[in-house]
Order: sequence, then structure tokens, then C-alpha cells
Amino acid sequence: MDAAQLASHSRQSQSLYSDKAIDFYRIAQSGDTAAMFFRPALALACLLLATLPANTGAQWLPWPPKPAPSGTTAPPPPPAAAVRLHIESRHGLRRLWLENDLHGPVQVRIESAQKLAGFPIRRLLHTHGRHLLAELPADAALNLHLTAIPGAPAKHQQNHLYPYPLQLDDIHISQLPHGAFSHQDAENRDALDLAAPIGTPVIASRSGQVMQAEDRFDDRSGQRDAVNLVRVLHEDGSMAVYAHLQQRSLQVRPGARVQAGQPIARSGNSGYSTAPHLHFVIQVNNGEQLQSVPFRMDSPKGELRLPRVGD
Repeated sequence: MDAAQLASHSRQSQSLYSDKAIDFYRIAQSGDTAAMFFRPALALACLLLATLPANTGAQWLPWPPKPAPSGTTAPPPPPAAAVRLHIESRHGLRRLWLENDLHGPVQVRIESAQKLAGFPIRRLLHTHGRHLLAELPADAALNLHLTAIPGAPAKHQQNHLYPYPLQLDDIHISQLPHGAFSHQDAENRDALDLAAPIGTPVIASRSGQVMQAEDRFDDRSGQRDAVNLVRVLHEDGSMAVYAHLQQRSLQVRPGARVQAGQPIARSGNSGYSTAPHLHFVIQVNNGEQLQSVPFRMDSPKGELRLPRVGD
């Protein structure tokens, strides 16, 4: 299949992305505690519903919160929530806590609509868990804006050769890097979509630590946020995302070490997808911005020479 045919095949896939730096999900209120739940940019979903700017989703959190209407309850936690900001009022202080559910670093920036000492807050949280960010007077009005990017600022080793991430003898590319339908945003510009039957073994293309792993969602859900995935942090700080995995197919867990060539899951059709495939992308945190990067890929037929649509 030549470059023109691949580009045509990409255009026929009818895929739309909705990848963002942060997805805002909910504000939960309970007494004197409020929490914001975020999912950092996953750059996952080939064949999603809409395209949104990479910096959308970071939201303002007012404090004190407005009272909820009588009889209402907070919505359930969102899928794959990975960053949570808590505000607690105790002993005359308001404490800002950030919960990092990723098993790896996350870079955060918190801005205030009011002029408050110490803002904006910038932190690189290296570890999974809860982190105290600030203590403020209890009478301080708060209106906060949170941005979170997975990974520490890093540069990708461009000469690294990635093994083909599917145990298949045949190679079927459904969308090239810079593909017109869904590979135009910063997080996915250099992604590669690989058509594969549901249940095809997915292998790690590079050794690293599993930052995030999800396989709860049905392969026919058709829901934008219901995407099964594995995110692996590499030694150079880059991250690989393997997306649209089959439900209940994970063979790794968050925090575990994986070796190149190790089976990690099976390919599927989860999320807003019209055909089974694997979405594979290498990303780096390029200083408070998540970006995809070009990569070299080997295959059963030799190293792939990938034209980029638009080149």
C-alpha cells in the first residue's frame, strides 16, 4: 500500500479525536471539603466524538462552594480520574491537597483569580499519592484554576527502535501520523493507528513502568470516555499509550515494571470507535504541554518507513 492509498484509507476511517490536557469531571461537596477530579491528557481515542483544544478542561473551582439544590447528590467518580484537588477547612486554615493517582510524575499548575501570595503554584509531583500544596487563611475566598500534565518534562530518544506492538504477521495501518481525521492535535499528531482483530495480543514496545491501566469498559460502548488503555513511562521520561484495548484483558497493573516484548493486554474496540484497532503514540511533557513525538518502529517485515500525511 503506497502513501496515497494509506492517506485515502485514513480519510475513510471517519475518526475524530477529543484529546485534552485535562478533562474536568466534577466538583464534589461534603461539609467543608471540596474536590475536583481530572483525567490528564491520555491522547487515546482514535475515533472519538469531537475535537477540542489541547488546553481545554482546566476549570475554575470557587470556594466556598455554592450550596447544591435540595435533594441532589454528587455524581459518581469519572472514569480514569487521575488527578484530584481537595480543599479542606480545619483549625482556621484551608489546605490544598492534590491526589496523584498516576504511578508516575505529574506536573501541575494552580492559578487563583484573586491576588494571593504564593500563586500561581507550580509543582512536579514525582510520586503516586497525596501531596500538600498550600495552607491558606480560612477566610480567603478561592477561585482556582488547575492544569495537570502527566510526566516530567523530558526529551525522547529519537533513535530508539520500537518493536511492533501487536503479535501479527500482517500489518494494517488505518491512520498515519498527521492523519486528517484525528492526528492533528499536539497529543496525537505523531500517533499510529493499527487495525487488528479484537483479542490480538498487545506487547510492550519498550521497557518501563505502568503509569495507568484501565480495562473496565465494554468493546461496544461507543462512549467517548470509556476507553481502555495502558500508559507506560520510559527511562527517558517519554510515555507510550496503547489504547482501545479489549475489556478485561489487562496483563499488567499500575506501578508494575514491564519489559519490551512482554504481553500487556489484547487489542479491542473500546471507546468511541467504529472498527477494532490499536492506537499507539509516544508522548512527552514538553514543559506544561503534552506532545506526541515521531518514533521509529520495527515490524515483522522490517522497519516501517512512515510517510506523514501532509508531508
